[in-house]
Amino acid sequence: PNWIKDAVEALVGRVRLYVYVSTDSVYEVTEMESYMKTGRRSAETDAVRPVDGAIRERLNDRDSYGHRKLQGEEVLAEQRGSNQNEGVAYVSLRFADIIGPRDNTDRFLTYYAWIKFHDLESVPSIAVPHNVVEGTSITYVGDAASSIIAAIDESNVGGWDEAYNIGCEDIFNVTSQIMTIGHLLGKHSLRPRKDDIDLYIYPSVTKGPIDIAKARDRIGFVPTPLDVVLFKTVAWYENMYLEHRRFRDDVLSELINILDEAYDYESDEERDDTIEALKAEVARYDEALHIRFA
Repeated sequence: PNWIKDAVEALVGRVRLYVYVSTDSVYEVTEMESYMKTGRRSAETDAVRPVDGAIRERLNDRDSYGHRKLQGEEVLAEQRGSNQNEGVAYVSLRFADIIGPRDNTDRFLTYYAWIKFHDLESVPSIAVPHNVVEGTSITYVGDAASSIIAAIDESNVGGWDEAYNIGCEDIFNVTSQIMTIGHLLGKHSLRPRKDDIDLYIYPSVTKGPIDIAKARDRIGFVPTPLDVVLFKTVAWYENMYLEHRRFRDDVLSELINILDEAYDYESDEERDDTIEALKAEVARYDEALHIRFA
């Protein structure tokens, strides 16, 4: 948070609003119970640290990212003073896991690669960990952008100096959405299995989905429906696969990572043979694809 303090000191009197990109990971350093236990989504007022110092330190160590992000929010709130009229006005936007075009976390890319090529002989059947949190939220890249625009709109000045959850209204269920992505890719019989595989992709949090009512009511945030998000995202990835060799290389790299997580190779030679077989299968797919789209 030190750089936020420095930024605020430099910006006082020069800007009207500081937009802080925060995260739903801030709820990970609180004592609130998960959605799986309560059926209640995380609301902005739930981002309160434990009073007990030992518990607070344990939670901070467990999720240092959420800890640092909440520190940033705390700095912004503190610099406004007790009357909320000092320093720089701010808005904190708490994004969930990002999904959509140009997402550079590689989370969706992993599922895209695995689902697209799951029927190849060398690719393991798609699986999710036994301990996966099935109900969570995601934030579409377009909604992330529109929420920033909404936050800085002068008609929403009454909503400044607040934090807002930003995400889809629909709950993202990992298993069912894998099947939805499969349908969009023409893999209609895909049924992911539960396994001990150490490949945890979504979600990055454990508390469950977020409540976006405040953002909708206070700054006019309008989320994109989840089915539209998935359709647009898959379409973008498919176009990238067709048009860009580097992207196809990235997909192949993700497939190799999946193999490494799923298989216990007895030797380096076995791993090399498996990867070569994978590359040959993908090359045949690409060749047929290019002929089809020639």
